[in-house]
Amino acid sequence: MPATDQNIVTALDIGTSKIAVLMARAEARNVEIIALSTVPSHGLKRGVIVNIEQAVDSIQAAAKEAEIIGEIPVTSVYVGVAGSHINSLNCEGMAPIKDNEVTQFDVDQAIETAQAIQLPADQCALHVIARDFKVDDRSGIKDPTGMSGYRL
Repeated sequence: MPATDQNIVTALDIGTSKIAVLMARAEARNVEIIALSTVPSHGLKRGVIVNIEQAVDSIQAAAKEAEIIGEIPVTSVYVGVAGSHINSLNCEGMAPIKDNEVTQFDVDQAIETAQAIQLPADQCALHVIARDFKVDDRSGIKDPTGMSGYRL
């Protein structure tokens, strides 16, 4: 299988006791596991990285082992982020609708204003998910693009 196989999915699980890397080939409805490696975790305590160099070494060791087993290089990974230090926050943003029809620009502006919050210095945003939108007095809208209104 070529190293540029687009159907390869690699997952990384960083835990306090072990680091695991799983490589799979996904095609239609079939998933074939082609490599699974686990190595002891170093540099983590209760799910939090306390020594970045040790954590990186553990992750690299697990990835290298998966590459050897699967005979495919790791080029990108999906990482699950969990732990008691992970929080979610709901915010609202607003944007005037240009020309009375919602465009992607308007959607982007509303999302940007929702993100304009001050986070503590030891925190950062990992991901932003737009749950729904409101156009004027109509709420619960999943995709407002093309709708008429004045305020998103």
